[in-house]
Amino acid sequence: MAKIVVVDGDVNAGDLLKNLIQTRLKDSVFYASDGVQALEVVRAQLPDLIITDIKMSNMDGYEFVRQIRADPLLKKTEVIFYSASFFEPATAFSTALSLGVTNVLFKPAEQEEILQAINTALTHVRHHT
Repeated sequence: MAKIVVVDGDVNAGDLLKNLIQTRLKDSVFYASDGVQALEVVRAQLPDLIITDIKMSNMDGYEFVRQIRADPLLKKTEVIFYSASFFEPATAFSTALSLGVTNVLFKPAEQEEILQAINTALTHVRHHT
């Protein structure tokens, strides 16, 4: 069973994603509402995968991932951006790639697209452990 952290400032969106993962994949899911809280959660849980929004209060998704990549225990953690807010999609994708983000999904995504992205990321985890 994988450990997944969902980070989203919109509690309803976070709950929907958390419920989808728990129901369909039976994985353990932890929730944080912003990047600052998420850093505490990921340091405590050492998850296999993080699914994070980009636009959040206190710390955006880009800075959150930079912080993760700077932590020796977390730097190889798989990350998926799941966000509705992109000012420049091309910039968002290039920044995501430069940070080592596995995938970028746009809200609202179809459930099967989300599950496929999660399965792909977790396959990477299984092949690197």
